[in-house]
Order: sequence, then C-alpha cells, then structure tokens
Amino acid sequence: MTVQKTPAPENTIFALDIGTRSVIGLVGVPKSGRLGVVAQHLVEHERRTMLDGQIHDIPGVAGAVREVVHHLEEKTGFALSRVAIAAAGRSLLTGRGRAELDIGERAPGWPEVEALTLAAVRQAYGEVATHTPGLTCVGHSVLSYYLDGYSITSLVGHRGNTMAVEVLATFLPDSVVNSLYAVLEMVGLESFFLTLEPIAAIEAAIPENFRLLNLALVDIGAGTADIAVTRDGIIVAYDMVPLAGDEITEAVMQACLVDFDSAERMKRELGSQEEIMFTDITGASASISRAQLLGLLEPVLDNLAGTIARHIRSANGGNPPRSVFLVGGGGQVPELPGKLALRLDLDPGRVVLRTRGNCLQVEPSPAGTGPDWVTVAGIALVALRQMGRDFIQVLVDGREHRLFNTGDFTVASVLGLTDYDPRRLVGYDGPDLHATVNGRPVTVPGELSIPAAIWVNDTPANLKTRVGNGDRLVIQPAQNGAAARATVADIRRLAGDGVYLLNGEPAGPGTPVREGDVLARAEQTPAPPPAPEPAGGHTVPVTVRFNGRPVRLDGKREYLLVDIFREVEIDLARVKPPFTITINGRDAAFTDLLAPGDEVALTWGDREKPTGFTGPE
Repeated sequence: MTVQKTPAPENTIFALDIGTRSVIGLVGVPKSGRLGVVAQHLVEHERRTMLDGQIHDIPGVAGAVREVVHHLEEKTGFALSRVAIAAAGRSLLTGRGRAELDIGERAPGWPEVEALTLAAVRQAYGEVATHTPGLTCVGHSVLSYYLDGYSITSLVGHRGNTMAVEVLATFLPDSVVNSLYAVLEMVGLESFFLTLEPIAAIEAAIPENFRLLNLALVDIGAGTADIAVTRDGIIVAYDMVPLAGDEITEAVMQACLVDFDSAERMKRELGSQEEIMFTDITGASASISRAQLLGLLEPVLDNLAGTIARHIRSANGGNPPRSVFLVGGGGQVPELPGKLALRLDLDPGRVVLRTRGNCLQVEPSPAGTGPDWVTVAGIALVALRQMGRDFIQVLVDGREHRLFNTGDFTVASVLGLTDYDPRRLVGYDGPDLHATVNGRPVTVPGELSIPAAIWVNDTPANLKTRVGNGDRLVIQPAQNGAAARATVADIRRLAGDGVYLLNGEPAGPGTPVREGDVLARAEQTPAPPPAPEPAGGHTVPVTVRFNGRPVRLDGKREYLLVDIFREVEIDLARVKPPFTITINGRDAAFTDLLAPGDEVALTWGDREKPTGFTGPE
C-alpha cells in the first residue's frame, strides 16, 4: 500500500542538477543563515542520454530524475512537486542592457529598482534576439546602479533626479530550455526557478566578499566547462567551453580499449589508485599504473587546459585572473589544475579545487561534499535568494516595505530603514506660562505629552520588539502637550484671594493671563505669602555629551534622549542597522531620561561616530 506523503513545508527548497553524466537532487531549508541539507541523492544515467550538456533522450533522462525524486521523497517523507533547475552553458549568449528612470527627487524602493532591472534585462534581450531569435533568459547580474550619472552600490532610499541600472544578462536557445521542461513534465514536476549552472556554482563557491577580487570559476562537468569571472564585487562575464570530462573518458577508452562505463570508472580512480585494474573489450584482464595512464592522457589534458585558459583570458579582457576555482566532477582529474595554472601564468596554488565543504553558505553534511555537489547547492541558494528569502516584507502604517534580511529586526531598526522620523515617537510637554504675581515669578506648567503607541500584529509593542516577515506595524505618533493656559482666577488660587490688577489694569476672574503678564493685588493690605510653586516649575539647562561632544539642552523641566536630536544634525540615511544607542554604556531608548553629565553614544557597524554630526565643539 502506498503511503500518502505530505506536501513539503513552505520553507523547503528542492533543487536538481541535471548533468551530462548524472542527476543530483538536494532538499534543503534555510538554517542559521545558511542552507541546511535535509536530503540528497545522485543517480547516473544508464546510458549516454545527454551529450555536451544537451538532452538527447528525454525519456532516458526523465527516468534518472524520477529515481532521484523517489529516493528524496522516501528520505524526507515529503511529496516533491516544485523544483529549481539550472541549464548548462551550451550555446550560451550574453548581452548588456541599461535602463534609466526619472525619479523626480523621490526615494525609490525595492519594487521600483527591481522593475528597472527587469527593463534593463529586456533591453539586453532585444539586442541579442535581433541576431539570434528564440532565446530564453536564464539569469542576469547587476553590473552597476547609477544615481544622477554616478555609480552607487544601492539605489534604495536615495533621492535624486534619475536612476539607472546596467545588467549582464545570459540567454540560451529555447530548444535547450524546452528539453529540460519536457523532462520535468514527464516526471510530474513543475519548475518554479531556472538559472544558469555557472551562476549557481559561483553562488556556492565564491562568496560575495570574495568577488571584489578578479577570480574565475570553472564548472567542469562531463559535457561542458562553464566559466564565470568576478571583479570589483560583481560577475563581469560568462563563457562556455564545449569540452569537459567526457573528452578525458573517451581518451581512456581509446588508450585501454574499454567501454565508456569502464573508462569513466578508471578516470575517477586516477585520484585514488596507484594501479588501475580493467577488462578490455576482448575480455582480457589488465592493469595500468596511474602514471602510465596520465601519460597517455596528457595530450587531451593539455588541450582541455589550453582551451579553458583561452576562454578565461578572453572573458577577463585578455588577462589572467588572480586565482581560479574549479568545481564539478571533471575538475578532479590529477594534473589538470596544474596544467591550467601553467597556461594562465599562475602559481600552481592559485588554481584550486573547491568542494562543497568549502562553501560557507552551506551547512556541513557527512556526505555529498565533493566538487560535483557544489552546483546543486548553488541552485538551491540562488533560488532561495530569488524567492525573496533574503528580504522581508513588512507593513508600516499600511504601507508595504521590502527590507534586506539581516536576520535581526526590531521595531527601531525597521523604522530606521523605512525613513520613519524618530521625532514622531516622542512628544514634547506644552510650553509653560510665566507670569509675575506680587513681584514673585509664578510658573503654570503646560500639559504633559502623550507618548507614542506601537503595535506589532495588533499586540502592544516597543522599539525593541522583534519584527519578522509579514509583520504589521502600526505607530500612533506621540502627541505634544498643549501650552499652559491660565486666567486671573487660576493665578489667584495660586497667590491668594483678592482683587488683582493685570498689567496695571483691573481684570475680572476670567481674564486670560499671557506669557510675561504682571499681576498685583489692588488692596493695600499685606499680601499673604505666595503659595509654593509646582514641583519642577523652573526650567533647568542640562549639559550632556553626545558621541564625545558636549550638547546643552535648555527650555524644559526634564529632558529625554530624543531631545538631543533638536540640537545636533545627523544624516539619518547613513545610520544603517544594526545600530546601538547607549547612555553611560547601557542600552537606551529614545524615551529615557537624561541627567547632567550623561554620556550618550550612537554607533552602527564598525563606526564610532555618525557622519554629519554638527553639534557644538
């Protein structure tokens, strides 16, 4: 009896690497900022159903895919129906596109930037399709963003007149892509994401912080060697060589008179066996030493290394890169990395084989960690990124915002990223009323402010409340207190009963008293002593230090941390989360009270002082 499997959880990603020699499947989930591997499986094609990365026998390839899906479903208990895939770079075409938009001094958000990026991809497609119709875009990389003509790393939140984006887009013939879709349809799978194999491989093998260097990645499979080149933090070029591991296998066949499967086994044993046993096509058993076999393979290895080196130089503007990373099963043949280094004028140690164990974005796993398992992990990583899992969607007062996921959001950091004015969070007490009564100063306090109220998903919250994807924030801004108001009758209650003159003129009990008015008793009898003033009636200036500089606060009875921002100027757009604000070294909120001599510090990242501080020296 067949057990009904449950659908895969929402955060599960299923990726397939459909290669010339094998099909590799991986089921993963986001885990602690990396890709956690739940299950994985590899199945080799029973016969040569693919050549040079192109599917020739759709039912044969579908059989291998079906077997992989079956094993993964048995391991996970999930029913797998939606899959991310990658296409090899066979017949790869690339094009550059640029799109520009007049933004009229408004700050663009992620949706506008993404729409502009897609317009640049369409422009690149139009250029390439003019010469080669019938193409499918399988990936793109942003080369640069521009604001008013100047290059910038991100457009989100910046104000200017025009923004532009330039992309490098990759395209394959429809026939290549359609054959992949035909295989999936035969197995009952739906592709929700398609990318290019070198894009996937570089995502796993070369972290973004490495891409500031001029590096080349070569994914050497069985049928093709796919190339990607990085420089200045971006991928600047892609290329493909229609030679790879099968050329080496076929050379073993010719040298030892064995069938393809035996030659494939012998090629793999070059990395682990000193003496390689085989049975030739006549049925005779024989052996050959590793050194002898490598000697026989030297011409094909020289040709493969030379061809890959030429394509790397061409993609890199005619120059060798600083280093080359090799992934894929074909890159494991001994002497190939050294020959490639020689033809690129690099030290041998600069051409290295990258395994999945080297991939920092993937959780370690006990199996499937070799270089041939890198690309499938990269497919999953790129798919997760494109699915928006590197961003969170939040609603702030009904307005949707898409924020890059740092994994540690609070109400304060969300408001900082969405240009919410922090001054709206704290109200100010109403101005006091100052008058003189019988020669003595009297202060009538203004109304107290009403603090801001914050809700996250209809639950009362504060600035330190955690925020996640899909959360709804509602902010009721603080309300300033009303200015103090008083009549002669109010003052009389403070200063004692009697008839009063207001600024030398008789005034009734309901006459309003204004700032600075002078009241005096009309009768000549000694006036009773004035009533004590309300606590905190006088304003007291306070001096604190903000990021090491003195700031003088004046005009209130007490001061909150947010009052500092009336006296200093800070470019809030440059304060990027995560940021920390402290009073005397302890974490603080904008509503915390200040005392004379307090040390207030605002820091973010590795900065110790915000740019744009123009407070008093």
